[in-house]
Amino acid sequence: MTSLQDLITGTTNENVAVDARRLHDFLRIGKNFSTWFKDMIDYGFTEGQDFSPLSGKSRGGRPRIEYAMALDMAKEVSMIQQTELPLAGVAGD
Repeated sequence: MTSLQDLITGTTNENVAVDARRLHDFLRIGKNFSTWFKDMIDYGFTEGQDFSPLSGKSRGGRPRIEYAMALDMAKEVSMIQQTELPLAGVAGD
């Protein structure tokens, strides 16, 4: 992924949806996605307000669950990570 714009999955009149799995990849998180996302929910985020589960594509087994995050949740989650962030796609580059 080369751009922060790639994280945006959709918008409505008031909200921007961020693909949680793409954010996980972008931030280069060391643990698997499911464990990481459950840990992030423990920071007090609310389903239906801060994030929404979506049915993902199956890879031969049961369908995996994807998550759309509100932009505010994505920002907060990004700030608490302890990773080196790639700067490609950041305004001003």
